Amino acid sequence: MTITPSAVDTVTKKLSRKSRSTDRAKTVLPLVLGGGRAALGLSMLLAPAKTNALLAGADAKLPMMKVTTRLFAAREVFVGGGVVAATSASPAVLTSTIEAGVALDAVDAVSFAVTKGVPLTTRLLTVTAAVGYAALGIYTLLVLED
Repeated sequence: MTITPSAVDTVTKKLSRKSRSTDRAKTVLPLVLGGGRAALGLSMLLAPAKTNALLAGADAKLPMMKVTTRLFAAREVFVGGGVVAATSASPAVLTSTIEAGVALDAVDAVSFAVTKGVPLTTRLLTVTAAVGYAALGIYTLLVLED
């Protein structure tokens, strides 16, 4: 079997494309993760009853529910914004910020899963959302590790 220069060029080009794709993912994924969190948080801050209506139903309009929604919202804005800001910092800062978000999401998922009296729809939606964000965070960490 002979390795021709054109075969070497083909393999080199494919590896180069894969490397560019991985580099792009390392840049884009943290921005998507952080930007998504921050956008969700902003929408919850500005319109807590509307953004929480799916989870809380008619209770979303209650003053305490609005306050609680805004508390979660502020956390999402700061964690999401922190991830976006950390993209221009050292890799260790970015990783730590994403890990903090994953930990918060895990606590959210467990809290909603085990708290008695939470309506089933609310439980399923919040656990799914929290696990989804945690999974995206973990996936982003794995991509950054590569």
